[in-house]
Amino acid sequence: MKNKGIIWNRNIQRWKYQRFNFSQKALNNKLLDNAKKYVSNDAADYILKHLDKYEIETNIIDTMDCLRSITFTITCYLFLELPIGTISIEETKYYVNSIVQYFKAWEYFLLELTQFYDEKQTNKHQNSINN
Repeated sequence: MKNKGIIWNRNIQRWKYQRFNFSQKALNNKLLDNAKKYVSNDAADYILKHLDKYEIETNIIDTMDCLRSITFTITCYLFLELPIGTISIEETKYYVNSIVQYFKAWEYFLLELTQFYDEKQTNKHQNSINN
């Protein structure tokens, strides 16, 4: 995720462009009203059609990943103008997992005291940032 603009981006020009687009859409009341009425339901329906992909064990669903996927789908529609269903469930799960791992790495490096760093954990979190 490093320098790919998914979370943070060191490319200032690209960041300014993305920030401008995001703020224009985020502050658009009509767009947000539309999201509340239609997009949320459509995104939830799309993800729930593939609920079997979120099974951890038989009849046990990872609801957190399911909710994250719904949020990701809504965000892609609103801010990237990607129609719901454009990104496959497998890709959605991959991107959601990448974002979760990125934030876990961020938390690890900011909150963990450096003298307690575990080499295996450090490498795992470093890979999350670089991929």
